[in-house]
Amino acid sequence: MSTDPTARVRELLDQYDTPHASAAELLCDRHPADGVAFTVVEADLSSVDLTYGHLREQSARFAAALADLGVEPGDNVATLMGKSADLVVALLGIWRRGAVHVPLFTAFASPAIAFRLTASGAKVVISDANQLDKLAPGEDIPADAAWQVVVAGGAAGDELDFDALVAAQDAEDLKGAAQAVGGNAPMVQLFTSGTTGTPRAFPFRCARSRRSTPTRSSASTSATTTCSGTPQTRAGRTGCTTRCSARLPPAREAFCCTPASPRL
Repeated sequence: MSTDPTARVRELLDQYDTPHASAAELLCDRHPADGVAFTVVEADLSSVDLTYGHLREQSARFAAALADLGVEPGDNVATLMGKSADLVVALLGIWRRGAVHVPLFTAFASPAIAFRLTASGAKVVISDANQLDKLAPGEDIPADAAWQVVVAGGAAGDELDFDALVAAQDAEDLKGAAQAVGGNAPMVQLFTSGTTGTPRAFPFRCARSRRSTPTRSSASTSATTTCSGTPQTRAGRTGCTTRCSARLPPAREAFCCTPASPRL
């Protein structure tokens, strides 16, 4: 691994910013199977190590389960989960399938959850059992919701059970193979908080770069950038969301030139 910043950036781009990039392969599969990826500490202070090999097998099973539920590469899959081993498996399974993760914070109430599930068009939401009541049909959640619910930690009713779905699949099934979606494909779709208006969706990608050579002087050199958006000033920066021209240092062009997010 190079210690030169410019060379190191190029090394990372060569790995992450390619048409064949797969988050599951980059984050899990290429690592030694017996290497410890995570140590999960439980409430009673007991702990368990999750190896890369274990996560590869379990996430492959879950990716195959998602395929059976109709999830295709590029589809959105939400999680309403606390930090746990199941969450890690779910995330890797989502990315292995080539899908996009929509995180739902467990502090959210039903209205915020319903808005994000509807706006994202999520096909599946994976929920901890203790969060399941927030997905119950009512004023905010429709009885005929478009998304399917998978419950981690034990399904109590007719919901799909996370452990059962994983156990029913073969880790070597091609449906669970890591999908190559490319470095520019979205990995996560976040929503703004909505404190100043309707929450907006923002996709985050595995890699996003113009592959220009970074230099110390370029960060202070102005450049004229045409991008898609209406000029906005946020924390002293000018960004865009329709057609406009913004004069920004190259180091801040990513803020301007990220494609306009859907207005929700």
